[in-house]
Amino acid sequence: MRGIRTLFLVLALSATRTSLLGGTPQQNPPKPEEMIRQWKSRLKDYPPWKTSTELELQYSFPAEELAEKDIFLWQPHNIACDAERNIYVSDQEQKCLLKFDPQGRFLLKKGQKGQGPGDFLNPYCLCVSGNTVVVGDSIRRDVQVFDLDLNLIKSFKVLKPYYNLVVGREGLIFATPVRTRSDQPLVDVLDEDGVHQYSFGQPMFGDERNWQIPNSVKLGVAEDGDVLLAFQYMPTVCRFSAKGALKAVYKIGHKGMMDAERINQERMKEPNNNRYMPAIFAFQVTEKGFFILHNYPIVEVLEFDENGHPLNDYWTAKSHDYYAFGFLVRGAGVSDRVEVLLIERSPESHIEVYRPKK
Repeated sequence: MRGIRTLFLVLALSATRTSLLGGTPQQNPPKPEEMIRQWKSRLKDYPPWKTSTELELQYSFPAEELAEKDIFLWQPHNIACDAERNIYVSDQEQKCLLKFDPQGRFLLKKGQKGQGPGDFLNPYCLCVSGNTVVVGDSIRRDVQVFDLDLNLIKSFKVLKPYYNLVVGREGLIFATPVRTRSDQPLVDVLDEDGVHQYSFGQPMFGDERNWQIPNSVKLGVAEDGDVLLAFQYMPTVCRFSAKGALKAVYKIGHKGMMDAERINQERMKEPNNNRYMPAIFAFQVTEKGFFILHNYPIVEVLEFDENGHPLNDYWTAKSHDYYAFGFLVRGAGVSDRVEVLLIERSPESHIEVYRPKK
């Protein structure tokens, strides 16, 4: 089973790497030797920022021996933590949630494929808000709310599939819908029972031919209640008030992200194009600012203050076939406690924990 999962991820990674290099997926992907050569060449051309901190691997989880007890990660999609630093992971392929203690020791696994209470078809959105774990399912078109022991508290249907959601200070849910019109706002705001309140955020990229993917956004809520949107395919982050007033636009001066923007702007000229290069792989908003994950050729978690000014570049040059899908930063703002947790999708499926290299 694990060998099959690894093979699937390696094949998927080959297509992803080709896309990152600006080409199209090939029936015969490059040989490992060629992929290593390309990766080493890009390492020279895309070094970390001058203000940077190299990361050192501490440990990964779940432990390999747990696979015999059906505890493993197959397609981990989102990661979050609670106030006690416990870790929650959603797995798309297994249709479940897993909980680990702050050191990555397994605690709970809940959920299965299905339409019943606590079941999932595509647990796409995950966030922890206070004493609850909130999961949005883009196929069931519902939101399920669990306690921290992953017991179901309530659920409600939503009118649209959402691919990102966070809970604000007043209990409002900010969610990014799968948009069906070019003029449709980027964010829906729902009350705690899923009733639509209002929408905001005008699309910034694309045209009448290509308007869906270029305006895909990830979002987070700041300590002051502002909502930040990060455009997945452009090096751009916008700050809105909770009511939807645009307050600031931050352009990220990162070489790899700017290359992605240049390539994507060209690809938008092609009618019905659906091939884009990611610029922002994942996004996390914290009390003092925000973090951005950029995945290739080095894995970088870029730190910014609340005004969009760059602070640090946490990085690791893992290997040519390493693919980090998402991340979580714990202890941000406390230099001796910073931990970067990466969702490793290839060559294995793990959560890897890094700390600044001494």
